[in-house]
Amino acid sequence: MHSYLENLKEIAMRTFLDYGLKESSAKVYARAFRSFCRFAKVSDPYALNELGIDSIEALMQKWIRQNRDRLAPKYLNVAYCSVKRWCQIHGLIKSTKMFREIRFDKSSRKIDAFTEVMLETKHIKAGFKIANLEDQIDWGLYSLCGLRPRLIPQLKVRNLYAKNYEIIDGSFRFTVKPPLAIVPRTYAGNKANITFFVFIPTKLAELLEMQLNTFENVMAEAKISRSGNYRAIYRKIRCMFKHPSINFNGRPYLLRKYADRILDRITKIYNDEDTKEFLMGHKGKVSAIYQVTGLTKEREKELRDMYVNACDKWISRNIFETASQEEIDRSEMLIAYSQQLVELDKYKLEALKQAFRKGTLTVEVLQAELGKLTRQALDKTMEAKFEQLYLKMNNKYNNH
Repeated sequence: MHSYLENLKEIAMRTFLDYGLKESSAKVYARAFRSFCRFAKVSDPYALNELGIDSIEALMQKWIRQNRDRLAPKYLNVAYCSVKRWCQIHGLIKSTKMFREIRFDKSSRKIDAFTEVMLETKHIKAGFKIANLEDQIDWGLYSLCGLRPRLIPQLKVRNLYAKNYEIIDGSFRFTVKPPLAIVPRTYAGNKANITFFVFIPTKLAELLEMQLNTFENVMAEAKISRSGNYRAIYRKIRCMFKHPSINFNGRPYLLRKYADRILDRITKIYNDEDTKEFLMGHKGKVSAIYQVTGLTKEREKELRDMYVNACDKWISRNIFETASQEEIDRSEMLIAYSQQLVELDKYKLEALKQAFRKGTLTVEVLQAELGKLTRQALDKTMEAKFEQLYLKMNNKYNNH
């Protein structure tokens, strides 16, 4: 990138920081402001002031018109707010309310959010199937845990809850599943500026174990993701979206929205919106409590049970297509019962049993096929008994 653009961004960053914005907000504002200055063809941000407020407002309207179909509505709004703030800081306007209102940012943002096509479960499943192990970790942390892309490359083994794993002779193993990962408030991209935690689904935790154990000696500083930065994650996600198996046209951020929909099951089942918001990294009642009291053993178990029942089992069954132990036990019991039926097709039953144990047959399909075989066997049994009864009655009649 041109050095003058980097210099422009640095000046804008310092200006917004001096004004009193948080570092994370100042960074976002500075990047968006740089994009607008590039469009306005100014290499020095102070040269923008010389254009005058009317010209700046006209340029801003033109920039939004040209980019409304290409850039995310939220990004356009950030750029709009950054230019307003710059104008206020440098005395071009006394208040940001004096900047010409652009209705697109006030109303169309919400309309676009409602009409935007959402990711479906089939897209997430396909992502895990086409990705290699390293990409599966990033895909899962984004789409199932809801972690923002800026946070993912910063996570290390030491961010996993210490009571949930162990490292013996350099080998890593989770002692509890689903485990917790703790996100410090100091990490760049932690917008709520709170320390929060997320549950890593059981199947994703198994993949993470495999990846970490590819290191010769797992250390606390080992990174969970192999991606160097969040831009690498964005590029990876966009490439995966274009894959024929997924073929989805949308923003990578929709993966976080998918995670939000999974965690919404906690709200629906347990009527606990506060916990769901906390697991998404938002401020609220729960975050305020944990900043003071920390996480007790009893509360950890309570939250894990809640997450397992509402989300983890659903993820294992619908995303990774694996059955719970309860479903496996019930299916094995059905197989054992079916084996007792004399008229059952033993070859078909054995084929079903082997396919299920190899994982190529789902619980639902197995149960449907067993039901079909059982009905056929019972029909044959009833037919044979009816025939015996008929012959017995016929013989009795002939003897008379």
